[in-house]
Amino acid sequence: MLIVFAATLFQLVCISLFSQSLVYIWSSQVFDEFAENVDTGLKNADFTGTKSIYDYLFSNVSERISGFILRSSEGGHMITFGQSGRGKLIPQVTSAVNDTLILMGHTSATTTDNGGRKLEVDAPKYRLDITIQDPFGMVISDASFSATGNTGKVTVTYPSSITRSDVAGTIEVYINGLLAAYLDVLVFSVDYYTPTKFILREVYKVLVYAVPLALVLAFVLAYLVSKRTEKNVKNVEDALAKLSKGQFDVKLPPTKIEEYRQIGNSIEALGKDLSRHSASRKEWIRNISHDLNTPVTGMNMILEGIQDGMFPVNNETIAALKKENDTLMSRIASVAYYSYLLSPDAKCSKKEINLLSEVIDVLISMNSDVTCQVDADTVVYADSSLLSRALKEVFKNAMEYRMGTRKPIIRTEMKDEYLSILVENEGKLPDPLPQFFEPWARGDSSRTQGGSGLGLSIVYQIMELHRGKVSIWEENGKVYVEMLFPFLDYVSVV
Repeated sequence: MLIVFAATLFQLVCISLFSQSLVYIWSSQVFDEFAENVDTGLKNADFTGTKSIYDYLFSNVSERISGFILRSSEGGHMITFGQSGRGKLIPQVTSAVNDTLILMGHTSATTTDNGGRKLEVDAPKYRLDITIQDPFGMVISDASFSATGNTGKVTVTYPSSITRSDVAGTIEVYINGLLAAYLDVLVFSVDYYTPTKFILREVYKVLVYAVPLALVLAFVLAYLVSKRTEKNVKNVEDALAKLSKGQFDVKLPPTKIEEYRQIGNSIEALGKDLSRHSASRKEWIRNISHDLNTPVTGMNMILEGIQDGMFPVNNETIAALKKENDTLMSRIASVAYYSYLLSPDAKCSKKEINLLSEVIDVLISMNSDVTCQVDADTVVYADSSLLSRALKEVFKNAMEYRMGTRKPIIRTEMKDEYLSILVENEGKLPDPLPQFFEPWARGDSSRTQGGSGLGLSIVYQIMELHRGKVSIWEENGKVYVEMLFPFLDYVSVV
């Protein structure tokens, strides 16, 4: 309904503005059209006949012109024809005089309208030049019409029945080069001129009939649309309520409305994501419980054995107990570190790092043996602590799951806008491939081997912080882990 009101108001405003604009340009258009007709008539005129100048002036008068006022060059004499812009008759001069004498101001015929009124009108816009070959016989031999180029306003005395809006414009009349008279063109007002008045009246009539009908139709349509929308909204609310209660298998009823169909598809996709995350969360809980429970169980068995006298309290027993404790602490530390990487507090302070030096430091700290094929001047733009942890996790993974005696190899190369750090290792990936970068996902599905299952997940999060990429694949009996660091970051800083 508000839309209908706004549209109706807009239409009324447009019509009002149109009416006002029409009033402003109406007189000018009528006057210019009259001038164009006069100009055309004079260009095609044959002055050898008996036609008077009036025949050429008024032969193509538009029905929108209401009358004329002829003033002498002194402005004191007036001869009137027709009526005012609103159809009011103006005083008529009935004396029969020669038209050329009138144009020359050689008549004393004047209006007797109580002196008339003074009005400010536009200066004469056009000029009529008449050439008289025989001054005594007043025989017109030539006439021409042109624009004056005048601007501004002039004050003129008119009959009291004439208003400013009635005067469309003024033509200067020159005879043999001397100003002889002024011809004022009067025009019907817009609201009085019959065709225009009829059009405006019909337009307003249509609005008067159309607005109530439009309001009723808008109310009915609004009711139907609101009921339909209410039903769809209720379906969306019910679906969201089911999701909030853990019922992830939701499906909205089919609808022809594209927007609600998209909402339904999004809710169904959200339900599937929540279901998958719920299952993943349960798997996480089960795996983390298993990983943390294993060293705890081992320590508990050793402690019970000591308590029952089965294990002597010696350095060997204490070393076994410490090993299980170290395993538990390492796995707890990995969980804590992974949680930190997922938190908003995780920061990546990048700087230029010599990659060879960083790799050597990591290998020394791990006491590992890896074939390093990295140039001494290779640099990477990364966070030093995060890069070190990622290298440790990749090397540790390679050492634990390698096959054969060949040492893992690390090499680098440029790939488009990335610096590739590739670790190659003899081995085989399981089939089907697990989600290596998901927490607690391992190639050993039986979980008989050591490790927390967080190594590659930590690497993945570290690469996310660097806006980089990590991938793992098998080819020709070798397993590859590749880390891609954005090289453009380094170039832009340098």
